[in-house]
Amino acid sequence: MLAFRHPQGADPLCLGYFFSQLIPKVAQEQKIDLNDPIHVHFIYDRGIPLWAGKHIGWTASNLSGTPIQRVKADWMGLRSARDLYINGKFPMATAPSGATNSL
Repeated sequence: MLAFRHPQGADPLCLGYFFSQLIPKVAQEQKIDLNDPIHVHFIYDRGIPLWAGKHIGWTASNLSGTPIQRVKADWMGLRSARDLYINGKFPMATAPSGATNSL
């Protein structure tokens, strides 16, 4: 599991760059073989498509993201995240800060 603080709206793009560019570069320099694709499942706030647009929700869900609703016990979202964490093909990433949607 990868957990990180998410104080800026650009953080998801930075993590995309980290996984798609930096990790493969360092692995190649250190002669470490990686399985393709280098990817993660991730959890995103179910409300994001409401303020960022439906295209963001479509993108997140098609990039192996699973939505969860904040503030209440979202049992379906928690079950989905748990299933991906246990049975998913990739590691799970989460950023439980929830304070960037005003940027």
